[in-house]
Amino acid sequence: MDPQQVTGIILAGGNSSRTGFDKGLADFRGKPLIQYSIDILQGICSSIIISTNSPSYNQLGFPVQSDILPGAGPMGGIYSSLLHSETEHNLVLSCDTPFVTRALMQRLLENAEGYQVVLPASKPGFIEPLIGYYNKNNTTAMLGFIQGGNVKLIDYIETTFYRFIPVYSDPDQFINLNTPEDYRNFEKQ
Repeated sequence: MDPQQVTGIILAGGNSSRTGFDKGLADFRGKPLIQYSIDILQGICSSIIISTNSPSYNQLGFPVQSDILPGAGPMGGIYSSLLHSETEHNLVLSCDTPFVTRALMQRLLENAEGYQVVLPASKPGFIEPLIGYYNKNNTTAMLGFIQGGNVKLIDYIETTFYRFIPVYSDPDQFINLNTPEDYRNFEKQ
């Protein structure tokens, strides 16, 4: 798919409750953690939106999208960013997953034809909803879920035309860094 038809959405909006600091801007192996997501998506997307409620991300030079409907967690961030995306095709990537590969994101995109959502399954029965393809046409139904008080992404996804791609051979790429201990442990590897 032509990169001009794809927007990258980086989820960086958490409230830092587990880390105690803004993890996307924290240094990891010599660069801000969010830079890993930027590097992956820049190769396959024409534009990038950073989903966050923190003005600190303005310094990175990409559009920053705050939650239109606060308190809706990752679904709210995806919804708000999809609304402001100028493309039908969107790749979503959480900023705390530095080991995800560009090949995985391209594979999701290559399998998106005819689907609203395409997600990797890191092991049987376990999907990764914060790493995936989301078509812009999800916004109306997502809004209904958010307004109805259900912000569980998996509940929403099960109502869409979705596809799960098994990626069992490389489970390490789904490691996310959520705590200061995670940073210290993986900094050394």
